Amino acid sequence: MFWIDFKGKEVSYGVLPLNGILNMSTYVTHPWVAKLKGTNNRMKIGGQDVFYPQPGHSGKYIEITGKGDGVLRSQRSDQKVTNVKFKNKNGVKVDLIWVDFKGNEKKGGVIPPGSQINGNTFVTHPFKAYISGTKKALKINGKEVFQPQVSDSNKDANITGGPAPNKDTKAPSKGAINVSSAKQSSNYSGRAYLANWAFMGPNKFTHTKKGRGQWWEVSFNQKYLVSLVKILNRKDCCGSRLNGTKVMIDNQVCGHLPNNCKNGQWYTVTCAKPIMGGKVRLVTTHNTWLHFSGI
Repeated sequence: MFWIDFKGKEVSYGVLPLNGILNMSTYVTHPWVAKLKGTNNRMKIGGQDVFYPQPGHSGKYIEITGKGDGVLRSQRSDQKVTNVKFKNKNGVKVDLIWVDFKGNEKKGGVIPPGSQINGNTFVTHPFKAYISGTKKALKINGKEVFQPQVSDSNKDANITGGPAPNKDTKAPSKGAINVSSAKQSSNYSGRAYLANWAFMGPNKFTHTKKGRGQWWEVSFNQKYLVSLVKILNRKDCCGSRLNGTKVMIDNQVCGHLPNNCKNGQWYTVTCAKPIMGGKVRLVTTHNTWLHFSGI
């Protein structure tokens, strides 16, 4: 059993065993909640998720029933929390999310790196933060679900847990790629056209055997949030073999190369949304050879 105090904090008033009874005195407007022991799953007091005693409840039994529906939602709007400063401490844009009274997630705004949104809210109103355009959860003041208290008024609510500014968000350079990790599904010709030939300049190229699903990949030295991948086609021959090649970051598809690839041209594949990952992989989608000169 928990009483919610004047600062919006839950104060434990003991544990009720099965069929147990707890007698107490309280006041009108003082909220009470019950939770299944050892969890955050709310039960119902008098049929309500949050119970507000009235004079008519004096001397009566109030039943605690059910396990609640387990849905995270805003509960009430009677205690204001003013000027909460949601600060984005990451190197990427952040979607600030409010969870409404039905448990629906509502976007409260997009916060650029190093910026903030100031807002008024209420005790019990849950907030979340995601890397913008994704469901990659971040933390607000160290929690994935931040429920402001009155004491949070005029204070910072720092959003962390994503790529750091000027580090993870910059594009992987050649120095950020572990060239020795380059590998491919097959080698076209013995010791020639190996996977690491993709890093030897425009006059060299990597080359697999023929087949649908032939692949080439390389790892980064750390995880990056990748927005696009640039690929240099072989310049001397057969540029159309790269048509439709699938570009992946870890196990997620970033996109595909166009179906009109030409010899010696750079192509940019832009991901529908940024993908956090530690390696890039190219995969043929036709019965053909995979070869290219740079990435």
